[in-house]
Amino acid sequence: MSRKGIYFLISGFFVVLVALFVWLFLPGILADNVYPLEYRDLIKKYSLKYGINPNLIAATIWSESHFNKDAVSPAGAVGMMQLMPNTAGGIANQLGEADSFSYDKLFDAETNIRYGTWYLAHYVEKYQDVSLALVAYNGGFALADYYSQFRNDANLNAETSYYYKHVQDVKAVYDAMYGAWWEAPKKKEKPKPKLPPIVLLIKHWLNL
Repeated sequence: MSRKGIYFLISGFFVVLVALFVWLFLPGILADNVYPLEYRDLIKKYSLKYGINPNLIAATIWSESHFNKDAVSPAGAVGMMQLMPNTAGGIANQLGEADSFSYDKLFDAETNIRYGTWYLAHYVEKYQDVSLALVAYNGGFALADYYSQFRNDANLNAETSYYYKHVQDVKAVYDAMYGAWWEAPKKKEKPKPKLPPIVLLIKHWLNL
């Protein structure tokens, strides 16, 4: 075999090794470091309580704060699910907790996840549409009501237009990486063909 042929053979071997690594190990590494699933017990508890998909809540938390319970935005939104204090006070009132509510409670992981999950679930129930619910969560119900009439992103501000799509893209990654992790294990079934997580990640990063 010529030197050139040996070079191509070795190069092909390394390409196969890299591809195998990406296929087998990269999704797990990204799951641990890039798309973690922290506070899963709390996400499961309150998602199931309020009837909303847990991966949607995980994706919302990732998009809002990357699971940073001490996050405070320049606009004053607080905690993992980035709740405005006035909004959180209204949620506390709806949950019968107005007398015990305080600003500091928004830095408590359980309180923040509980309030944020209730709030997003409320909009999912109101609109029966995840996109509209995310528009309301980010931009307020008045904007979601207006947007629902035309379904034209020109009627949204740039932040909200990006936000509602971005969260659903991240949810697709969580679906691919973690599946229905909150459900009890089922009997093994023949796996259905689906895009590997790395493909979804690349599509998400490239905004495809």
